[in-house]
Amino acid sequence: MNRGSGWNRWDLHVHTKNTNKNDQFSSDNFDDFCISFFKKAVEKQIKVIGVTDYFSIENYLKIKEFLTRINDIDALNEIKNEVENIYLIPNIELRMLPSTDSGKLINIHCLFNPDYVDNLKDDFFTTLEFNNFKMTRTGITRLGRDMKPDVPNDTAAYEVGINNFVITPDKLESIFNENDTLRQNTITVVSNNSTDGASGLRKHFELFENDYASSLDGVRKKIYNLSNMIFSARKGDIDYFLGRKGDLKEQVIQKCGSLKPCIHGSDAHSEDKLFMPDLDRYCWIKGTLNFEGLKQVIYEPTRVVIQDEEPEKKIGYEVIRSIKILNTNNTFTQNEINFNSNLNSIIGGKSSGKSLLLYLVAKTVLSQEKFDVISKYKNFVDYDELPKDIDCEVLWEDGVVSKLSSFENRRHIEYIPQLFLNNIAEDKKNELFNQTINDLLYRKDGYKEALDSIHKSIDEKKISLNSEIEKYFTNKTELIRLETELTTLGDKNAISVLIDDLIEKLQELKSKSSLTEDDEQKMKNINASIVNKLQENLLLKKEIGLNSSINKVTNEIGLKIEQFIADEFNVIDVIDEHKVILKDYHEKLSKNIIQSIDKFKEDNPLKNDTLLESIKSIEEEIEDLGKSLIPYNDKISDQKQFVSVEQELKNEQLKLDDIESKEKEISDQKLKLDIKKFIDLYKELFEIYISISSLNEPYKTIGDELELITYIDFNIKKFYDNFSYFVTKNQSMNNLFNETIFTENSEYLYKKENHIENIEKVLNKIFLENMKFNQSKTSKEMTKALLDDYFDIAYDLKQGNDSLSHMSPGKKGIVLFQLFLEVSSSKVPILIDQPEDNLDNRTVYKTLNEFIKSKKVDRQIIMVSHNSNLVVSTDSENIIVANQNGQNSPFARFDYINGALEETKKKNCAEPNILLEQGIREHVCEILEGGVEAFKKREEKYNI
Repeated sequence: MNRGSGWNRWDLHVHTKNTNKNDQFSSDNFDDFCISFFKKAVEKQIKVIGVTDYFSIENYLKIKEFLTRINDIDALNEIKNEVENIYLIPNIELRMLPSTDSGKLINIHCLFNPDYVDNLKDDFFTTLEFNNFKMTRTGITRLGRDMKPDVPNDTAAYEVGINNFVITPDKLESIFNENDTLRQNTITVVSNNSTDGASGLRKHFELFENDYASSLDGVRKKIYNLSNMIFSARKGDIDYFLGRKGDLKEQVIQKCGSLKPCIHGSDAHSEDKLFMPDLDRYCWIKGTLNFEGLKQVIYEPTRVVIQDEEPEKKIGYEVIRSIKILNTNNTFTQNEINFNSNLNSIIGGKSSGKSLLLYLVAKTVLSQEKFDVISKYKNFVDYDELPKDIDCEVLWEDGVVSKLSSFENRRHIEYIPQLFLNNIAEDKKNELFNQTINDLLYRKDGYKEALDSIHKSIDEKKISLNSEIEKYFTNKTELIRLETELTTLGDKNAISVLIDDLIEKLQELKSKSSLTEDDEQKMKNINASIVNKLQENLLLKKEIGLNSSINKVTNEIGLKIEQFIADEFNVIDVIDEHKVILKDYHEKLSKNIIQSIDKFKEDNPLKNDTLLESIKSIEEEIEDLGKSLIPYNDKISDQKQFVSVEQELKNEQLKLDDIESKEKEISDQKLKLDIKKFIDLYKELFEIYISISSLNEPYKTIGDELELITYIDFNIKKFYDNFSYFVTKNQSMNNLFNETIFTENSEYLYKKENHIENIEKVLNKIFLENMKFNQSKTSKEMTKALLDDYFDIAYDLKQGNDSLSHMSPGKKGIVLFQLFLEVSSSKVPILIDQPEDNLDNRTVYKTLNEFIKSKKVDRQIIMVSHNSNLVVSTDSENIIVANQNGQNSPFARFDYINGALEETKKKNCAEPNILLEQGIREHVCEILEGGVEAFKKREEKYNI
């Protein structure tokens, strides 16, 4: 299954039995060695092997010959397919002058394209000489005899020659300069060991770890310039040659000719060391399993990692492996279309099916609800003309299959259709941008729960505020009723004057009577007792009213709580197995709460029956007290007049008591009319919104340059429509209130820092000056309109000093693309259609390349693009080429192939299938404008 460039273990430095130096292999013969060699390679999952020997490829050719007989090798029957898929590269290890500080020669390796092996005799072996002896078996043997004439045979002479044959950097440089074809088919790798590597020309640590080592001597510089790669697994070397430590990238390129990838091998000289690098430092290379795949490491040094485990490995359920489009009318290719776990670029001509493929993946994987939301985006293309019998199967890395025809196994992905980023960038109101940020943040772990809790607090605070407003105006209505009742009770001052007159008149009548002082005192005491009893009776009647109010509140609370519980439990999402548990819990909760409320009722000390009995008893006592006055009244000479005046006095005293009682009620009622409660609750509501900014604080920093700003927005238009428009008639709000609060057009001037203060000023004006409203609006309506929830959570992005609102559409597109890849904590695949719209090549190359390269490590990206820089310079691991064939074509209408950037094949016009007539690289160059230049730019990126 071709999925483009993938990570595999490569061992590019492995010696074989009969190696020309230090042969420690113990196999009886070469075939036995090869059996051990390939068994170990399969066991260690080695996919590419650099078969290494000093000054020779003879053992490489012997292994190749062994493979021609693999069908006859019973010992490899079970792993025959794996063995045949191992790619072998000839690696010639050379000894080169000058010697290192330890006195050893420098090791430099030449890895050759296996397809070029037949040319090596003429182009390489016969062109390198030492003391006029060519680097062939014959030439090296003659060198040995020249140095030791008494050697017994050619084998011994060849060994002597091997131990003494050396080359020079100048000579190696010369043959490459003279033969560009040889250079293109050779990868040179110098050892960086401090004893036999280039760094040994000076103490190793001086070159990389001391600041004063600022330059290389000429010989070392020439050697590094000759080399494409470095044989080293040392982290310090890896970091230095990639420009991460010691010197800047530009300095490394100036000193060494280019940034250099470090590769590693087992350097096996015995069977027990085969494919067993020290400290399990395996060499992982991302590329096609061939020589061209290895060359990619030169252009993209980060394609090699030295470690035990596979790099950049993603979780299976977060990687789409392939899609197969099932149809019976030859609309789509019947072949699987494969995806890489990193960056996939879908390319093709106009109407070739690029966006269609992305659409089918998204429609197959996303839930119907989520896809319906996306399909409502402006400019969204819904392919309604697709055949009705079409079905799609998306295979995930963990083996799960999502089917278009089934709602099972649907998974979350990010799908950004064409022009979606443009729509956000062009939305003047930023509504789509704000919604997008909310959606992205909502997917972060724990964010949804925290935000839901805040919104619940917001709803509760709004209910409390509305309830307080209702209560205020209910209390105000009650105050008006009390004040009206007060006016019907009479004039308090007049009643007080009359009471004084009546008391004086009674004194006169008493003076004319036969009452003794003792009689008058007793009458006074009886009358005082009657007044006390009347007051006591009035208090009991008020307690009856209080008890009625308490019972009303208790009953209503019970009903409201029961309704709240029912409403909340009805929205709980529960599986069938848990419904019985939920029902039981619901019933128990309701029962316990109702029982608790009933207990409160029972514990209420105010009982109407008891109160009524007390009132009746007091009224009987008052009647008895009245009878006890009769003997004293009989002593008054003008008894009839005395009784009449006394009764009138009692009546007026009761009126005065009623008035004073009513005044106390009015005074208490006025205390309930406190508009400051409105502002307090409104301020609390505002502060809850502000807390969302704190919730978003951990997500403020996006990547290296972007900053997400969260702020509280105020819907000025809605505020005007609901409040400002109805407040005055023929007078602007800025005159009525203040020009710092409203504009001349009566639009509210919202500022976070003084918003509460301004709203409080407006509220006080409404209540203290009895403001009139248009359209027969009431004070209650306008208070609710003033204190309504006009708040919104809004966002902005800053890059340096630029905010999103001040960026050009093109820059907005870049920033939004970065946002999508950065903000979501989810590692799910992201599908994006032409993120480069409205961007020029320079902007794409400078801004997006490194960003995408860093993000594809974290999550799978499947991208439709027509920009060569975005496809090539980002080092796309997998290229999917789309093509729409004509009606008379024998091939499917929409056809696709996929492969790696390094897959190259010259165009064969005789091939009937346009997708197969050339390699992936050639398709990229042909389809994408500037494709050739993009490849050149990529290959030159890390070079002088």
